[in-house]
Amino acid sequence: MKRIHYVTLLSVAVTSALTAATLPAQGNISTLGFGYPLNGLSTRAAGTSGALAEFDLLTPRNPSSLFTVNRSALAVAAEPEFRTLTYKSVKESNTIQRVPLIMAAVRLTPSLVVSVSSAGFLDRNFTTKSTGQAVINSQVLATNDIIDMRGSISDLRLAVGYRVSSRFSVGIGGHVFTGTNKLSSLRQFEDSSSFGQDSLEISGIQYFGKALSFGGTVLLPKGFSTAASYRRGFGMEADNGDSVLTRARVPDRLSGGVMYRGIPGATFAVNVDQNKWSNMQALGSSALETHDATNVSGGAEVSTGKIRGTPVLLRAGAARNTLPFGLNGGTVSERRFSLGSAIAITNPGRDQAVLDFSVSRANRTLSGSSAKEGAWMLGIGIQIRP
Repeated sequence: MKRIHYVTLLSVAVTSALTAATLPAQGNISTLGFGYPLNGLSTRAAGTSGALAEFDLLTPRNPSSLFTVNRSALAVAAEPEFRTLTYKSVKESNTIQRVPLIMAAVRLTPSLVVSVSSAGFLDRNFTTKSTGQAVINSQVLATNDIIDMRGSISDLRLAVGYRVSSRFSVGIGGHVFTGTNKLSSLRQFEDSSSFGQDSLEISGIQYFGKALSFGGTVLLPKGFSTAASYRRGFGMEADNGDSVLTRARVPDRLSGGVMYRGIPGATFAVNVDQNKWSNMQALGSSALETHDATNVSGGAEVSTGKIRGTPVLLRAGAARNTLPFGLNGGTVSERRFSLGSAIAITNPGRDQAVLDFSVSRANRTLSGSSAKEGAWMLGIGIQIRP
């Protein structure tokens, strides 16, 4: 019976890594398929639900935004998520720990900035528990089964930003996408004194892809600015050891935003981005359901002055997103509302570091289903500008 059990687990592992898992088994609707799109937002951009992403130098999306680096910058962000799924009479909760962004940028000349970053692209982490039965030596035994998936894909970028003039900047970035899906399974028998537990860990699948991104930022009269970026995806493959399982492409992305800073101490922005997630379709099996997405966000950042000599910013934003992977013909939609703040730590007249905080509420629904998912995401980031 153990041999049959191991073969079954191997089938489950490969299926989970390459297809959209069923809702009851996975326990959430946000990490179907290859996972939840993190978008690599900095804590600052997350506080506006992504509205400032095209203009934020810490968000590795538009390389032309790097021109705002004065000297050099180092940023790290953490974003734990507390997720709850409600499906009929079932309610399941999960806590996910993430470090969605690490970035460093250095100004080489008055017009040239170079940056390296590691940002979250797709996140697929979940744990499911279920009860069942197994027959061993003609004896029916009650079991507790635990399946644990740990998977993610990261976006590693090397980018250059160049200031053409006081009102116009451009940038280019090279991207490498890499990650793994790793599944482990544990079967516990209620009669642990006689049968103990059966475990199997499968080292899963590795991913590798490449892309180029281009961007531009224009400062317009009367406090307006506009920015746009385009990511061109190239080959992406799923490997198991030395064997290539499937090949597809990194999703193309086109994004644009408008920002207004005509009111002293206030910034307002809107952003629209389109992601061609269907480029990844061939990376999974025929059961994978992939949907192209158009996401819209708007937000504001306002200076509230100083508290005991320390500058403080407040942020707010809202977004409507479409998640890339669905189930049974349904599409997952997300409405997000965010708040954020920043506290600058100054030293002899200049900012030495900035502490950023954000909290986001995401409500997700799967069309054609009664499943609903709510999540709280807490963002903590630090910028160091030596």
